[in-house]
Amino acid sequence: MPEKDKPISDHAMDLENIIANRFNRLLWRISNYGERSDLAEPKISLIEWRIIAQLGKLGRMPIGELSKLSGIGPTVGSRTIKSLKNKGCVETRKSSKDSRQQLVQLTNYGFQVHDAIAPGRQQAHQQVQAGLSEHELSTLFSLCDKLENHLDSLDNSENDGW
Repeated sequence: MPEKDKPISDHAMDLENIIANRFNRLLWRISNYGERSDLAEPKISLIEWRIIAQLGKLGRMPIGELSKLSGIGPTVGSRTIKSLKNKGCVETRKSSKDSRQQLVQLTNYGFQVHDAIAPGRQQAHQQVQAGLSEHELSTLFSLCDKLENHLDSLDNSENDGW
């Protein structure tokens, strides 16, 4: 079909100017950058690694909060926690403060997995971030914070809790 005859939607979006598309593409490229053999030995996926990394830094927390901080939805978070539990990396229990909440934390084996993977992933992310100056990196993080706060306000304005 000649180029001029290709159908184009009247509602076509310029995905290069959509933040979510650009961030998704960058996330995929950054997550796949660097040596990943460190994930192969314990058979840990990138999503599982993000959960392990958060727990390694922040300690025990509710699954919902952990999913949010890891950038995954609650359903994926629950499935990922179940997988990590089956691998012996995490343990869960109901919160004594709120029995509706499941708390999750790394097991001793989970800490070993974390400590084996973290140095290689840190090195890969340092190499990626070296593409920006300290000022640019600070600005990027500030803009990300601003967008997250804006999204929180949009979520709060749409949901009155009724």
